[in-house]
Parts: sequence; C-alpha cells; structure tokens
Amino acid sequence: RLYKATFTRLDPAGAGEYARNLEAFEKRLDEARARWAPLLAQIRGKPVVAWHTSWRYFANYTGMNIVGFMEPKPGVPPSAQHLAGLVQTMKRTGATVIIMEPFYDRKTADRIAGFAKAKVLVLPPSVGGIKGLNDYIALLDHDIKQLANALK
Repeated sequence: RLYKATFTRLDPAGAGEYARNLEAFEKRLDEARARWAPLLAQIRGKPVVAWHTSWRYFANYTGMNIVGFMEPKPGVPPSAQHLAGLVQTMKRTGATVIIMEPFYDRKTADRIAGFAKAKVLVLPPSVGGIKGLNDYIALLDHDIKQLANALK
C-alpha cells in the first residue's frame, strides 16, 4: 500500500495501474494465506535450530520456535562448546530440524544434526534463491511447504 501511494504521488497518470496491481497482489496473498493455514498449524510451536538470526522473521510469521542458533552471534563461527550446548538443547527441546541458507557450508550443520538425530533443511532466504521462486509468494510457498514436510 505504501508503494502504491508513493508511486501514485510520483506518477499520478499510473494510479489506476498501481491500484490494479495492488489489488491483484492482495488477492494472490489472501489465497496463499488460505493455502498456508493448515501448514502453519503443523509448524506453530515446533522447536527448530537456525543457522543465522535472520530466520527470526520467518519464525515470527510461521510460529516455529527457534531454540538456538548455529552461530552464537551473526558472522561468528560456532565454537565446539557452543555446538555441544546446542546438541543438548536440541535433545532437551525435541528440535529435529536445523534451518540454514544455501550459501553456508553445511558440514557443521550435518554433524550437529547427526548428534541430535535431526535433519538439515536448506531454504532460500530470498526471492530468486531457487529457480522458479520469482516473487515473495512463491518463496513463502516453497519455504513453508518444505518446513512443514521436514517437521512431520
């Protein structure tokens, strides 16, 4: 809505097109939310570990419960002590999935997943991260479905 208002102010002649585009996007988003509702119900409250704190935004939307991060602080590689504590946290909370971005080396995540009897789920964090994920709705469609399947 903010974009529509801004573009309309900058280009009043295009106001009709901006309004139609917003209406079409909101319709697609409402349809997607209806598709996601049963999947989000499966995800809500489930404990997971994430590689990076950037997954907090996705957690806020999906309701997944991030019980720990592979990186103790963004950009800081995990120490052996941190990872050992993370394995214990995963076992204590029942976390069975480690979520990470495709641009990180998954060797450490695979090792921790092995100790915790969990699996690593590599998800694209942004549009274009995988072929065919050309917009926000397609990205969330993919990531929500993948997470729900991993948590079954």
